[in-house]
Amino acid sequence: MMATIYRKTTKGQSEVETRALKLAPKFRSMLIMVDGKRSDDELRRMLPPADVDVIEALSVGGFIEAIAVTAEAKSTPRESPAPAPAAAAAAPAASGTPDFQQRRRQAVRALTELVGPLGELPAIRIEGSRTPEELNAALEAAARTIANMRGRAAAAEFLQRFSG
Repeated sequence: MMATIYRKTTKGQSEVETRALKLAPKFRSMLIMVDGKRSDDELRRMLPPADVDVIEALSVGGFIEAIAVTAEAKSTPRESPAPAPAAAAAAPAASGTPDFQQRRRQAVRALTELVGPLGELPAIRIEGSRTPEELNAALEAAARTIANMRGRAAAAEFLQRFSG
């Protein structure tokens, strides 16, 4: 398993010093912990299981950047997603229906408006969903990001609007 070492970018260093962008506490805390020495696996172990996407969100947002990739002997169970059940794989894809496609598009647009670049990873998951079940799981993940950035009320409103 390969591990990535991250460091703060100029934008990340500025945010630590000035708090200009007012990152949510968990994003700010992780940004502070990124030191150019710890691997992404080490950093993820410092997070609750529900927050493992924080590192990727900071990277996508331009606050941190990868500086090295190293070999690491062990992996964490949170990194490998569970395989899709055979029944779900055999089910016809619902992504072809206009309502499903429109729901995905609108959810991505709303997510982007609410959290900006930090919503890119959940947006990719929403766009990649092929079934209503996958979409609902992606919407739940997006709602966690929204809750961290905008509060629980905004997350609940998002879920109410787009969950099927």
